[in-house]
Amino acid sequence: MDSIKRAFEAGATDFISKPLNWPIITQRIRYMLRTARIADDLRESEERLNAAQASRRIQARRFEAALDNMSQGLCMVGEDDRVIVTNQRFLDLYLLGPSAMTPDTTLVELMRHSPLFRDSTDRRRENPLSAWLSLTRLAASNTFNQELMDGRVIAIAHEPMADGGFVETFTDITEQRRAEFQIAHMAMHDPLTDLPNRVLFRQQLEEALRRVSEGANCAVLYLCLLYTSRCV
Repeated sequence: MDSIKRAFEAGATDFISKPLNWPIITQRIRYMLRTARIADDLRESEERLNAAQASRRIQARRFEAALDNMSQGLCMVGEDDRVIVTNQRFLDLYLLGPSAMTPDTTLVELMRHSPLFRDSTDRRRENPLSAWLSLTRLAASNTFNQELMDGRVIAIAHEPMADGGFVETFTDITEQRRAEFQIAHMAMHDPLTDLPNRVLFRQQLEEALRRVSEGANCAVLYLCLLYTSRCV
């Protein structure tokens, strides 16, 4: 027994007592060879699995880095209305903290954490969350602009997924809308006095004449202001 103990401590895995039974030895050898092959296959499978898992971890990190470095917000929702993935830009656009995104949360539950979608005291305005959710139910690709309660305008591109659910991207176009409004204002107002110019007058006159053709009344007042000065 002491010899057996020392043998196992030295790394032995099995032993056979004398006198030897050669048929049994043959079967034991075959069994040990088969066991060794199975162990080698298991090690190779484990190595392949570890390599695949490492590759997936690298791809996941790259995917997260790509999402978080997007200039647009992104939100993917499954067919059960539960949020699959969002990026940091999306959370920033809607003033959502990191604790708002929890496992298995629905889009409605997530957006209720945003101060931008809390019930407004002005019942004359449409709730922007309800308007948005109604558009996400559409089965076709579409785009729409969302006016938030803080004055910002978000352009949303909606794309349904083949297996149900949808993915949307979000772009803050507030500055673009302000620039467009400023350009349109400058085109119809005097740059010095900021008064309406002839372009705006013609546009309003044509609109008034259109209403006249539909039975409305219209009057035009022409007032000429002359300014003279004398240098002393």
